[in-house]
Amino acid sequence: MLRPEKTMTDAGVLRTLLSPRKTLFGAGAVEKVAEEAKQLGGKKVLIVTDETVMKLKIVDKVRDPLTSDGFEVDIWDKVEPEPTMPVAESLTKYVRKKQYDSVVGVGGGSSLDMAKVASLMRKNPGDFKDYVGGVPLASRGIPILTVPTTSGTGSEATATLVVTYNEMKTGITHPYIMPDTSLVDPALTLSLPQKVTANTGMDALSHAIEAYMSLKNNTFADAVALQSMRLIADNLRLAYAQGSNIEARANMSMGSMLGGLSIANSSTCGGHALAYGFAVMKQLPHGFTCATALPFIMEYNLLAIPERLADVADALGEDTTGLHPREAAYAAVNAVARLNNDLGIPLSLEELDIKHDEIPLMADETMRIGRLLSVNPRSMNRDEAIRVFERMWHGFE
Repeated sequence: MLRPEKTMTDAGVLRTLLSPRKTLFGAGAVEKVAEEAKQLGGKKVLIVTDETVMKLKIVDKVRDPLTSDGFEVDIWDKVEPEPTMPVAESLTKYVRKKQYDSVVGVGGGSSLDMAKVASLMRKNPGDFKDYVGGVPLASRGIPILTVPTTSGTGSEATATLVVTYNEMKTGITHPYIMPDTSLVDPALTLSLPQKVTANTGMDALSHAIEAYMSLKNNTFADAVALQSMRLIADNLRLAYAQGSNIEARANMSMGSMLGGLSIANSSTCGGHALAYGFAVMKQLPHGFTCATALPFIMEYNLLAIPERLADVADALGEDTTGLHPREAAYAAVNAVARLNNDLGIPLSLEELDIKHDEIPLMADETMRIGRLLSVNPRSMNRDEAIRVFERMWHGFE
């Protein structure tokens, strides 16, 4: 149970709580895309997606209702699994060729993030890289609709987009890129392969747990983060083992969306910083690296926030009756490690064929992610990052 002495009231604190203007959740949500696009205005729509989603004909479920309702629809399907700056620049050129009224992102987090790029760059002048570099956005973009096909990134509920630039994961966080309408249809996730189910599911769990650990935690983010953890802990193994189980898929879709809301109103922290430390260098999927880093950042942070990690243990279904908060916190760490193991995610960097002498370089990369390290509940310098990577390299037994 949540420990009352650690519950925040946020008394006297002014907060902006972010969420999509509207979310439709449940089987058949995608069928409402034309109705929702009509409410946002205009008739020219750009769908942003990737080639895999095109081949699976999931895009047809978005395009067909739009064209049947009289919308003029174009499709840009050049999104990469881990989008780079050249991809964003290519999309920028494309979206400026026509006066699109709205953009629909269809796919995993990369497609939804690139839809946010299209929205911004349709209305903002100049180069996208300048805004990533800190140039203030001049105006809000065109309306964004999101149709997620994975249960992991939570991009349908965040005001953040991520891109790889100068060999580093970076991006933009701004209220302008919070989706206007999210259509979360669990049926679209039924075709996810096991590996993608595992990686995206653990990505969602990392969002919820890191948001709860983050120094930016608050009552709203805590509530949705804890419920996200419960849903994922109860359903990820089943979704992985029985991909066609619609109840498990629906609960994972909700868990993912709530995980997105939690980081939209709090933040990820040291786990994502560690993950970025080797994701780009080793060209590994984002969710996979976040999953690998998660139990180790929890273990590292345990000294600073044992009570909060004890709450995490409760949310993950661990029996903490009679345990000291520190013992309960260790139960949370072990629960995440067991979950990774059950999903076939390695428990050490050595298993990933990462060389031991690459650890200092990974620590250097992690130190570049100052915005996330600054909200980690336990400070981390380069030497400490090296020690964490040493622990990750040897891993859990």
